[in-house]
Amino acid sequence: MSGTSAGSAITAFLCTRNDEEIKRDLKPHILYDKMLCFSRSWPERIISYIKTGAMFDVDEWLEMIKWFTLGDMTFLEAYRKTGRVFCITLSATTKRAPPVLVNHITAPNVVIASAIIASAAVPGFIHPVKLQVKDKDGTVRVQGNETWWDGSIEQDIPTAGLAEMLNCHFFVTAQCNPHIVPFFYNSKGDVGRPSRWSSGMREDSWRGGFLLSALEMYLKNDMRAKFTFLRDIEAVKGFHANLFSQSTYSGSTTIVPQVALIDYFKLFVNQKISDLERYFQGGTVAAYQHIAMIRLHYRIANALDECLAELEQSDGTASTKPRRRSVMLEKKNAPKRSSVVEAADDDEYEYGFDGGVDEIPHGSDKKGGV
Repeated sequence: MSGTSAGSAITAFLCTRNDEEIKRDLKPHILYDKMLCFSRSWPERIISYIKTGAMFDVDEWLEMIKWFTLGDMTFLEAYRKTGRVFCITLSATTKRAPPVLVNHITAPNVVIASAIIASAAVPGFIHPVKLQVKDKDGTVRVQGNETWWDGSIEQDIPTAGLAEMLNCHFFVTAQCNPHIVPFFYNSKGDVGRPSRWSSGMREDSWRGGFLLSALEMYLKNDMRAKFTFLRDIEAVKGFHANLFSQSTYSGSTTIVPQVALIDYFKLFVNQKISDLERYFQGGTVAAYQHIAMIRLHYRIANALDECLAELEQSDGTASTKPRRRSVMLEKKNAPKRSSVVEAADDDEYEYGFDGGVDEIPHGSDKKGGV
């Protein structure tokens, strides 16, 4: 899992808790009084910006975020607890320094809370952040003089880094950036949302008709081209240079929730329980539209794993490969039984994020998931 800016806080919530803790804490009435980063009034924000150059205090945000990370947990500690690979993208404040991807491999002793605040350090909101590390004796200290800020400035979705480091090829992306969501317009329909123009009889029908689709496509592409041009001639400096001109805002399949106009007026205020409930519902609906595609890709991956397992068994190298392939081959070659028994046997294994397989006792209600 990878998160950038505010998304890193959500990903940290999932990667520092086991399944039981997630079910316990992932509820609107629990989250609403933990998400208080915008508690300052606008007069206080303006005064703070005039005095310090930032509307909010780094230390205040750091203390708030520790509930999401269960204290001063490091990347390595989170991985050992849950087995989930957690990555955060950071952008260096030094000129022309490339963005970095921190996780339990590249930065095992870095405190997750400090990395989240660094990834969410939007210029003007808080100052760039120095990362914290935890020593063997549990002491937390600042590491070096390098400062970091919002990871989405340079690379919102680190597809290249994830592919190189973790061999990822299929990316399920949840895109909620308020300045990017309006640009997601699929003129011929999207996953789970086919175009119903022309009565939906043609797969290549243009949503809203050809002329309206072409007009919207022209305006948005022209706007992006102008932002890219301004960035290339260095007419725009700093944070705003890459705001709209990146190419890494989407993945193999991109989940984009429906956004109402009122949501833009609530960007910088603490959310109410009713707002969180609406966000939960909207996110659930948006995710369900992509389930069929995700399931299809996993079926293809599982079929390839079965083929590899057969080849490995034939040449005697199966013992040196991940257990997942051999287990899948055993399940494939198992004698056929009734559909009820087969459905029950599907719960015998849980596919972990590291490619391994953990056995689950019979009778457990825990479902396997990747």
